[in-house]
Amino acid sequence: KCNKIKTPLRFSDVKALPEDSMKLLQDIPRIKILVVDCLQVQPHTTYFNLEEAISFAKKLRPDQTYLVGISCKLGGHDDVKAQLKNLKSEPNGISISLATDGLLLSQMLYSFKKIWV
Repeated sequence: KCNKIKTPLRFSDVKALPEDSMKLLQDIPRIKILVVDCLQVQPHTTYFNLEEAISFAKKLRPDQTYLVGISCKLGGHDDVKAQLKNLKSEPNGISISLATDGLLLSQMLYSFKKIWV
């Protein structure tokens, strides 16, 4: 059982996780930052698409999710940004953002002193 998270959780080149792995991740009481690849809108054989990445983040309920590894097939930046912003206002909303080149997480990481609820 995980008793603390010291770094953001990063999932790269993922289409699905085994059930046992998902259960382990869902048992973590609080995830501060989740970083997930999200290639495009349409389904892909080996990578999360937008719908799958959002679903994955909703299952883990991190404080903040960043989507990385995106392609131009994800859609217009402003359109996707608006769609993700709307997720925050849904019941049990979740915060998901597009990562950008040069994004620094260091200011968020200082608060990793105690993450257990």
